[in-house]
Amino acid sequence: MLYLKRYKHQRILIGDGIAVVVSDLGHGWARIGVEAPADVAVDREEVRAGARDLTKAEARILADRILGTSLSLPSALGMVRLVAQADAAAAALARLGVERCTGCGTWRKAAGPPCPCRTMAGMAPRWIDRLLIVGEELRDAEGRAETEAEWTSLDVARNALLRAVDELRKQLRRGDAA
Repeated sequence: MLYLKRYKHQRILIGDGIAVVVSDLGHGWARIGVEAPADVAVDREEVRAGARDLTKAEARILADRILGTSLSLPSALGMVRLVAQADAAAAALARLGVERCTGCGTWRKAAGPPCPCRTMAGMAPRWIDRLLIVGEELRDAEGRAETEAEWTSLDVARNALLRAVDELRKQLRRGDAA
């Protein structure tokens, strides 16, 4: 092992094309820059220690990610590792009783009160938007209706829409949960 004393912005040359630069110094640490050709792998020791063979699940994810793309293997592999880490993190959170709401995506305690998006007040804006869209579609269909059967089915749909709006209003007044 060769030990060298370097000051800020001084370089150490290794072979042809590799340079190590001390770019910043602090109390008990140093920021090091490494200039190397693209074909030379430069990693921190802990990164190399974490390198391991892919599991079968990770290999499947990798295959799904790269098929039909021009992704480089290192970038695709990085995504696979992140997916595996995310899966492990989700499992750890589930063991702690933390889950993600399927309605809005917020993280919540599984044993806690329901997510606000799951209450009638939280869902009302989405339902109102959906009912308005259905109402607009009915109005458009009325303009195209030509037969008695079409008019009858539109009347049935309009009545169902009005019943849904009335029920939503009642539940909002009562504050019922969805």
